[in-house]
Amino acid sequence: MENALISICIPTYNGEKYLQEALDSVTKQTYKNIEVIISDDVSADATLEIAENFKQQAPFPVSIFKHEPAGIGANWDHCIEKATGEWIKFLFQDDILEPNCLEEFLKVQQKTGEHVFFCKRMIIDSIGKDISDTSYIADLQKRILPDLADYMVFSKKDLKLIGKKKALSHNFIGEPVAGFVSKSAYLKTGLHNPKLRQLLDLEYNLRLLRNFNIVLINEKLVRFRVHPEQTTQQNRRKNINEHLILDHYIIRNYYKYLGRAAILGYFYERFGFLKNLRGKIPF
Repeated sequence: MENALISICIPTYNGEKYLQEALDSVTKQTYKNIEVIISDDVSADATLEIAENFKQQAPFPVSIFKHEPAGIGANWDHCIEKATGEWIKFLFQDDILEPNCLEEFLKVQQKTGEHVFFCKRMIIDSIGKDISDTSYIADLQKRILPDLADYMVFSKKDLKLIGKKKALSHNFIGEPVAGFVSKSAYLKTGLHNPKLRQLLDLEYNLRLLRNFNIVLINEKLVRFRVHPEQTTQQNRRKNINEHLILDHYIIRNYYKYLGRAAILGYFYERFGFLKNLRGKIPF
């Protein structure tokens, strides 16, 4: 694994505003055995021009594919399909990889031998300013793992840590840009769920957890940009809420690993009449 080929997968759509900065972060990687896969969902701006210029100048293989839009998950899956590396590292068009990102992921992989890894990330705004101290999504793992060491191998049995507050489906793992996953793990897990628009990454991570441990890394190896144009923010403005779907998925598939408070909290929330029995149900 010391010289494994890593496929940096970049799904794009009208990404001209930030794409060059994202691509520059690829060039600055300290680990060099990489290829770049760009899958574009019929952009109408200068995205493909920026990508083509990058391809001409890059010292590593760059492949650019056109993809018929069918939801963001479909474009992610198209990237994976075209990748030839042993490892998949997603990079979204508005995010940035720290220079040591790939190198550090591989170091932890060599220590653990696992297939699925997620790091923490710095939250930046539209101009690249670090807003981690004020962002409510800055530290996803802290809600369940306040004292995460260098890394933790998270298994199904550790799901007992979730559900301490209202929603089971809090994304305690991370967005795809924070992940580092073997292609074999992606192939075994299958495609992203086309029926989901907001929490499809969390649902996919929970499916990964069926067959693989997930290593949570304490170091911030990516910069995750928050800005009004990104899909997540657009979905929030449209009041798209898929938490109940994911709560039900977690209860159905991981019931035996959850704690009592998480299970009862789910049923109290879903079936309002049960709230009158709070504290009276033996379990």
